[in-house]
Amino acid sequence: MYEIEKIDERETLPLRLAYEFLTQEGFQNQASEIRQSKDRYKSYTSTLRRGKILELLERNNLPEEFIDKYWPFGKTENGKRKVTTHSAAILSPFAFCYSERSEESDNAQGRLRRRISETLRFAHGDIRVAV
Repeated sequence: MYEIEKIDERETLPLRLAYEFLTQEGFQNQASEIRQSKDRYKSYTSTLRRGKILELLERNNLPEEFIDKYWPFGKTENGKRKVTTHSAAILSPFAFCYSERSEESDNAQGRLRRRISETLRFAHGDIRVAV
């Protein structure tokens, strides 16, 4: 396990800790699938993985618990912008996903889009995101 001081300093959602947390919460298969995914966002794979992790956490009502325990930076204004960036990656037309989507995943994606839209409106005024 990582030292708490190092956890507090992380500005980017820590993938290793996220995989560990998801495994502890009973999502070992999903964590492994995300880790091994060949999907990419533009030329990035980690940004898309972080977005998928946030989607999985959101779908299972776990984002606050994860952020409180492993990524306190996520509660800051800059951290909220990172959440928006990571989450937006899975919604981007530039995200090349090779896995099939399920109805459950589509519903979670809709909730995530609404949450991103609300976050953007709060952070940047009346910005609209297509939902």
